Formats: sequence, structure tokens, C-alpha cells
Amino acid sequence: LGIPISLAVLLIEVGRRLGIELNGVGFPGHFLVRHDPDGGQPIFIDPFHGGTFMDTGACRRLLEKVTSGRVEFNTQLLQPVPKRRIIERMLRNLKAIHIRRRDAQAALLTSGRLVALDPSRVTELRDRGMLHYEAGNWQASVDDLVQYITLAGTGPDALLVRASLSLAMDQLEASLGDG
Repeated sequence: LGIPISLAVLLIEVGRRLGIELNGVGFPGHFLVRHDPDGGQPIFIDPFHGGTFMDTGACRRLLEKVTSGRVEFNTQLLQPVPKRRIIERMLRNLKAIHIRRRDAQAALLTSGRLVALDPSRVTELRDRGMLHYEAGNWQASVDDLVQYITLAGTGPDALLVRASLSLAMDQLEASLGDG
């Protein structure tokens, strides 16, 4: 039981303890595990579906299924990902769950971990700033959104972020006027 990425991490760890090198594969929409036997073709394992062994053709069919054909298959999708990327993906999944459950505090904690793990990912600053706003942390919201605008410049979300920053600044000013 579990989600594919959690089961993959468990499988990788069991493999490590048994002396079998397994690697995570950040496949779109469905995390896989890869084993490269000496001199053989890579074997892919789907830990979510009972540990099913897959070849490249099966991975191609899985991609078609999980993305409804929106993502074109290429072998780069089957390359191992570093452990840090696995952690980031797990945290992004967790943040999305918290947001769906409307748990701003839990999403905020997870977003903070993502910023700490990769400070260069400026979209996490934006997300954390928005989550701070939702939680009523006006100063923290202003700080993150200003930093995001400074680093990201004029992206497609610039108007929305600037409007949110203006609202956070208004709320901060009102809260300071009350004290």
C-alpha cells in the first residue's frame, strides 16, 4: 500500500540492504525503479502494481496510459534521478495533498522544506508567499513575494503575484495599525 514514489523508495532501500543497486526513475505521472544488470538491458519495476517488471515497451505503454498521450515518450524519461530529486518530488506531492485538504499550515511547512532543499527554485518562494498569505502571516508573505518578484522578474504570473503582494502589504499595514 502506498503511492508509487513511497513504494519505490522502500524498494530501493530493500535492494540496497540486499546489495542490489536500484535507482529511482522520475517517470511522468508514475514513479518507477530501475535496475541495470551487468551487461544486460535495464529492467524497470513498477512498485505500485505489485512490483511488475517492465521493459522499455511496457514503459512506453504506461506513459501513454498515465498521460493520455500528452507526453511524448523518449528514453531520457527512464534515466535514474538523484536522491535529492526524489525527496523534492515527494515533498511536492505532499504539498499538493495538503493544499487539496486546505491545510495551509502543513502546506507551508512542506513548502519551507522545498525552499531549504533547493533555494534556486524560485516558484517555491512564490508558493510559500501565497501560503503565508493564506495563513495570515503578512510579513512573511510580503518577504517571499518581494524576493520572488526580484528573482523571477516578469513571468506569466507577474500580475497575479504583484496583486497578491499588494494585498499582503495592505493586510500588513492594517495589522501594524492595530498594534
